[in-house]
Formats: sequence, C-alpha cells, structure tokens
Amino acid sequence: MQHTLLPKEFRTILLPRFDTFGDIVLLQGFISNLMDLFPNANITLLVREGYDQLAPMFPDGLEWLTTSINPYKDRIDKEIVNSLLEKLRKRNYDLILITTYDRTWLDEVLAAALSSAKRFMLGGRPESVPHLKEILDHLEIRLNGALYDAFFKVEEKTHETDKYQLFFAWLRGREDALPRPRLHVPGDVSSKAGKPLSTFGLRVQEFIFCFPAGTATVRSKVWGADNFAQVIGHIERKYSIRALVAGHENEKEIVQEVVKSAKRRGANPEFWLGKDGDIPLACALVEKSFFYLGNDTGLMHMAAALGKPVFAIFGGGHWPRFLPRAQKGRVFVCPMPCFYCKWDCFFDEPLCLNSIPVEPVIREIDKALMKGFVRGDELKIIKIPHRTKQVKYALQNAAQSLRRLKSERDCLDSQVKQLTRLLKESEADREARLAQTRELQRLLKESEADRAARLELIEELSKRLDESERDRAARLTQIEELGRRLEEVETDRAARLGLIEELSKRLDESERDRAARLTQIEELGRRLEEVEADRAARLELIKELEGRLEEVEADRAARLQLIE
Repeated sequence: MQHTLLPKEFRTILLPRFDTFGDIVLLQGFISNLMDLFPNANITLLVREGYDQLAPMFPDGLEWLTTSINPYKDRIDKEIVNSLLEKLRKRNYDLILITTYDRTWLDEVLAAALSSAKRFMLGGRPESVPHLKEILDHLEIRLNGALYDAFFKVEEKTHETDKYQLFFAWLRGREDALPRPRLHVPGDVSSKAGKPLSTFGLRVQEFIFCFPAGTATVRSKVWGADNFAQVIGHIERKYSIRALVAGHENEKEIVQEVVKSAKRRGANPEFWLGKDGDIPLACALVEKSFFYLGNDTGLMHMAAALGKPVFAIFGGGHWPRFLPRAQKGRVFVCPMPCFYCKWDCFFDEPLCLNSIPVEPVIREIDKALMKGFVRGDELKIIKIPHRTKQVKYALQNAAQSLRRLKSERDCLDSQVKQLTRLLKESEADREARLAQTRELQRLLKESEADRAARLELIEELSKRLDESERDRAARLTQIEELGRRLEEVETDRAARLGLIEELSKRLDESERDRAARLTQIEELGRRLEEVEADRAARLELIKELEGRLEEVEADRAARLQLIE
C-alpha cells in the first residue's frame, strides 16, 4: 500500500530518534526532503539529551526536542515517561514517522500513546517489541486498535540511507532522490576551531584528522593504536602532512598511545581532547582537515557529511548498513563468515578488525594522495582477505574456550545435582514449615481482621476529628471576626461617649448662659414696664398741655380779634 503525503494534510510532524550521532547524521537527507515537502509544517526531531549538539549544523527550521530517557539501557521510569508523553500530547502531532529499523520500547510507547496522529513506520517486522503489553500496562496506556497506521518493510542489511530513500518514495508516492547527508558548521564555531590549529601550527586542509577511538557504544570496534601510528608516521615522512589525533577526554589513554607510538616512528602529531558538548567544535576541526582517518564512528559520518574524504576501518558487526556516505575515500574491511554478528563476537578478539594489516591501508592512501583525489575518484571498498593462520589460531582459541565452557558446564551440572539432593532433603522440613506457616497465616488473618476493624475505627475517628477541627477552625474564624467587630464597636462607643461628654459640657454652659440671659430679660422687662408707665404719664401730660395750648391759642385768637 502506497501513501502519498500531501503538504496540506500535516502541520505537526514528529520524528523520534533515540540512537547515536552517526545514525542521526545519516537521516539528514531524509529530513531535508521532508522539510521541502512540508514547508509550512512544524517538524520536530526527538533525540536523547546531548545529541541535540547536531542542531546548529542541521537545516534551519527543524525543531529539536530532547529526553533524558535512554531506551537501550534505562529501566522504565513511569513518572519520567509519562512526563514526556504529556509534553508531546500538548503539541498535537498529526503525523509520526518511525524511521529506526531497530525500534525500541520507547518508539512503540509513543505510537501507542499518541494514537490521534497518523503513524507510519519502516522496519523488518510489523510485530511489536517484546513485552510491549506489560510495558503499556505498567505505564497505564491503553492501546486502541493497531499500533501503526501503515508499515513499510525494508531489508535489514541494506544501507540506512537506502532504507530512507525507499521509505520516502513510498510516502511521497513517487521517486524523489534523497540528497547525501550534509552538515554545515556555523561561522563562529569554525572561527573557534582556528585557535587550537594555530597553537598546534597546523594549516587548514594540510593535516589529517585521526580519530582512533570513538568506542563509547561498542568498545571492541577499534583498530589497534599502533596501526594508526604507523599510517600517521608514513604520511608525515612521505608527504609532510602531520596529523591531529583526536578523541573524547575519556579516551585520553588510546589517543596518547597513538601519539607516543607515532613519535617513536619520527612523526610529530598533535592531539586534541574534546569534552561533552564539543561535537560542533570537533566537526569544525574535521572540516578544516585534509581527510578523516579512523574507526567506524559517528564522527566518521560527520566527516562524510562535511564533504571530507574518509579512510575508515570497518568490522563486520552490522556490515554494510552503516558505510559512510562520503564522495571520496576508502573503507577497509576483512570479510568473514561470521559477519553481521551485531558485535556479539564469540572470538576472544575482534578478528575482523585485527585481520586488517597496515600495508593495504597505506597503499590505498598513497594511491589517493598521488592522484590528488581527482575528479571521478569516489568512495571505494577495499576488501582484504583474512589470514588463514590467524583465523586458524582464533578458531583454536575458540575451541579452547568451548572446551573450557564444557568443563564449566560439567562442573555446574555436578553442583546442580548436589543442590537437587539438598533440595529433596529440605522438602520434608519444608512441609513442617508450611504447616507452621499456615497456622501463622491464620493468626495473621485474624490479626489483620482485628487490625482492619481498628483501622476502620481510627479512620472514622480521624474523619470526625477532621470535621471537628474544620468546625473548630470555622468557629475560631467566626470568633476572631466577632472580636474584631467588638473592638470596632468599643472604639466607636468610646468616641461617642467622648462626644456626649463634650455636648453635656456645652449644654451646661448653655444653661448657665440661658439663666443669665433670662435674668437680664426680666430686668429689661421690668425697665420696659417702667418706661411704658413713664411714657403713658408723659403722654397724659402732653395731652393736657395740648389742651392748654388750644385754650391759649383760642384766647390768643380772641385777643387778636379784639385788638383788630
């Protein structure tokens, strides 16, 4: 069944990848085409903490989300897993693409928990990881229907980028070639890398970046330190090209071993030890180098994605799934019947790596350098026949190991028989102990019943006490409120009493003043009566005088008339 993804259909896309640097780098071409297909979508790459160091070198616009969960090692912490799921649910993803061939329990949990999204998966088997039901039950996740909406089958041993090419064509509905993985070192990081190179006296494009370690995931996946030293010494003697031997600070021992061995051969290599978080700086150093020389590591894939020629030593653990996608260089491998062991080697040593001699490596590097990596030169796989004597010796060692294991097995069989006899002897004693245990269990049940009743009573009393405490608290709150109100009333009462006293004082003063005024008014009334009596007497006198005056006037008129 083919699926044609339409850009308008999906706006939030989740890509979970819980593996390592090299695996994520190989996915870069797929991500680049996916971003071109969905230019308006929010695409999230979910990785383990620390692997987001690649973010500055990936396309802009890709969102990186990290988790502390390592599904390859960690036990399943319900709280941490559910916290991650809650964060992802809030993002409402409508498309989840599982691109990891070797799926983990966390990939499956995401598919089960985010069932509202479309979930497409590539792989070799549609079956779920072992014990998924128990895991989902532990996390209290209910699986509704199928775990995935569609499954695209690919062959396990095909190269990872070929898997992505087929998967993308299936999703897209047509053949769209994926680009090679590409990384771009930011300018500020590139400038930072110039400082150690200046200190070492190494010129840009004129030194080898040698990475002899990178064994954090598989410790046996390493070529010998003395082998790298021989190659470094030859290149410096013949071409005057020095080496920068690099590794993580935890790999200091093997880095210094290579440097010391190379110096004993007359070479003058420098070494650089990175710390956690220094992946972008390591990539900047690789980018400024002539080519990469080292083991099959994540930094090898970064070198190839930076466009550098790669000379890599490969074992057979996952051959040929993780070949570098470099344009130029050589891959050295010694094919053996036990290839694709997934690094579960039954030899005492990684025979596939130890069977690669130094001479063909030096010879192929000479060929490449003499041609100057001319146009048309490409990545070549150099298959080196294994040494019959060495294989025979390894098989002899393996046979000795098998005989030793058989001897140990016989010894263990004897111990098992002895333990079986002791077990039978203990069975009789076991029956008596079982009877005693049953009696103790009966007593325990009675005790438990009594305990349950007491606990029920305690719970009831506790409930009542809680209710009483809540009621008491409410009453205390009410009492405090009434107390506050009473204080307010008392304050108001005191203020009112003060006002009443002041008014009483003023009233007393007013009464005294009123009495004085009444006395004054009575005196004035008396005086007014006297004045009125005197006025009346005066009016009578005036009337009398007016009468006399009229008589005088009449007499005067009579006299005047007589005189005339």
